[in-house]
Amino acid sequence: MAKKRTSSSVNISAANAVIAFLVLLLAFSTLLLFRNYKDTILESGNFNLFILLVGIGFGLLITLLYLINSKGK
Repeated sequence: MAKKRTSSSVNISAANAVIAFLVLLLAFSTLLLFRNYKDTILESGNFNLFILLVGIGFGLLITLLYLINSKGK
């Protein structure tokens, strides 16, 4: 027999969708940010710092996405 979806599971699904959308939105905005300021980033010598901060930010967001989507038993 199929399980009935409770309101809490609907809320969790909505939260998962919102978090996934935010991760995609941040990825797109980071791409646009680099596209607009690539000359400034590269000339000032801050490319390594930019990549480090982007890597840390995406690592935290992917960890959050994993924690949100993991099934708590």
